[in-house]
Amino acid sequence: MHADHGSPEGKALLSELAPDALIEVMAHAQLGEARRLLDAGSAARALPIYKSLLATDGIPDMVRRAARAGSGEALAQMGELRDALDIWRALLAEPNSTTDRIQLELLVASGLLQGGKRKEAATAFRSLADSENKEASIQGLLGLAEVARAG
Repeated sequence: MHADHGSPEGKALLSELAPDALIEVMAHAQLGEARRLLDAGSAARALPIYKSLLATDGIPDMVRRAARAGSGEALAQMGELRDALDIWRALLAEPNSTTDRIQLELLVASGLLQGGKRKEAATAFRSLADSENKEASIQGLLGLAEVARAG
C-alpha cells in the first residue's frame, strides 16, 4: 500500500480505512516524510511535521514517541542541543523497549559529543560499549572511537 494519498488510487484505499486507521496511516506517512527530510539535512522542514504530529489527537503512543525523538533529532541538527537532550532524556525516563532505549542512549551520547561535551559523551558511549546487548556494545565502541577522533 504505497500509493500516493493524493492520487485516485490512494484516495480510494484511504477511504476504505476506519477513521482511527486512517489517522495512524497518515501519521506514519508523515513520520516517513520527516525522516526523509532529516536524512537530507533539512531539519528546519522536518521539525514542523513532527510538531504537527505531536499536536494530533488520536495518534498511537508509538508514533507520538517517534515524533518526540525525531523532534529532538531535528533540534540537534539545528544546533539546539540542550532542547534535544531534554527531549531524549525525558523519553529515556519512560518505559522503553530494549531497542528504543539503545537508540535513545545513542542519540544522547551523540548529542553530547556534538555539543562538545566529550567527557560526558565518552561516559555514555562507555555505558553502551559495556552492554550485554551486542548491537549496543558495537555502537558504544564506535562512539568511543568518535570521541577519541574528536579529541
